Amino acid sequence: MLSPWHMARPHRSFALVAASFLARAFALLATVGVSSAMVTACSKAPAEPTQSVKPEPAASATPSSNASSNASSNASSSPSASAVALMPNGLPSVVPHRGKLMKDDAGHYIPSTPAPPEDPSKMPPKPSREPDWDLDGEDPARDYVRRYVRATRRYGDKIACVITLASKAKGSRRLVEVRDDPSSTCGSASDAVRDVFLVDVGGDRLTRDDPRVGAPLARWPDGSDPEGPAGKIGGVDDLPKWTSPIHDVLTSLALTAIRVELIGRGSYPVITLAGWHGDVRRGASSSALQPAAEKLCAANADAPMTIFGGFDRANALRIRCNPATPRWERF
Repeated sequence: MLSPWHMARPHRSFALVAASFLARAFALLATVGVSSAMVTACSKAPAEPTQSVKPEPAASATPSSNASSNASSNASSSPSASAVALMPNGLPSVVPHRGKLMKDDAGHYIPSTPAPPEDPSKMPPKPSREPDWDLDGEDPARDYVRRYVRATRRYGDKIACVITLASKAKGSRRLVEVRDDPSSTCGSASDAVRDVFLVDVGGDRLTRDDPRVGAPLARWPDGSDPEGPAGKIGGVDDLPKWTSPIHDVLTSLALTAIRVELIGRGSYPVITLAGWHGDVRRGASSSALQPAAEKLCAANADAPMTIFGGFDRANALRIRCNPATPRWERF
């Protein structure tokens, strides 16, 4: 039989274990509480201001150099010191690149750097005048009639059967006769008069001396009346579809036309090439250019032309025909 002391021993051991557990728990809670308080206090404490160490000026620096460096640093930080020139719309003409380009009111990008200065020596020469018809200087009135007769096909395919005589003065104009050519290969011994024209070269006008004689005057290729003002200067807009035999000859010579104007009332082509190539090059001699000139004259029904190369509009290859005569001319 157990005594009362032995019966109470288990309860006593349990009480000791529970007391030890509680003591440790309270100790742990106390430790956690102190740590939280320390963290909170540290987070609320104001940060100590850091002090930057200014480098000492170099021994060789002078007061003036220090003043200029300070002035430049102040100017670079000042908005007005870094201002750039403004355009009429208020936007800067040159905007420093900061990762995003700016546009003007028209939607064009504004350059971020100024354009380099132009070097006149690298620019193409500027012409002093525009190309003309290149009429024969010895008798421009007779050449004017030749251009009209050929451009309008007045005598059809019998152009080689007639001859244009030298012009004669008649008042303020020049009188030009066109007759059958007995020396031609057309097989006729006649020298009958075909037409008698009155020409005003300076006024760009042509009429018949006697309107009752001969066929009525046809219009020039630009659609203008020979007795009236010239029409608007035309040209070829779609060069790849240009069907003129001149285009085929240029292609065979490895030359590329990029622009064609038709002056002289639509009878005189002014051709601009992408550039010269092969024997047809800037400064080539007349003998070197002769084969190409003959091909171009044949392609243009023995009518003259002017050819420019690239951006140079001051130097041109001018070709007169029948016979083919190439030469360089400065504008």
